[in-house]
Amino acid sequence: MNREEVSRCYGLSMELLEQYENWNLRKNGKKDFSYSAQDLQRLSLVVLLQGIGFSWEECRVFLCLENRETSCRLQMLEQHRNCLLYTSDAADDLTRV
Repeated sequence: MNREEVSRCYGLSMELLEQYENWNLRKNGKKDFSYSAQDLQRLSLVVLLQGIGFSWEECRVFLCLENRETSCRLQMLEQHRNCLLYTSDAADDLTRV
């Protein structure tokens, strides 16, 4: 699938796809972007990570650590988890007033 097909079929923004392509995560170094199943899995992960507050750069780093630095990836997730829990607790406090 090319960029336009992926955007249309999966509802992903062109901005997301362009960012992903610029990260150059492909092991074979090819620049032709025919999206593979692995690319689609990574994009799904990026959408999830952005949903919990990861920046573009944090998403890129998280994907670059794939299959290597599990402890670093867990630490990144934990940091965002704590932030989400703090935000959620603060919102709960506001609704109790």
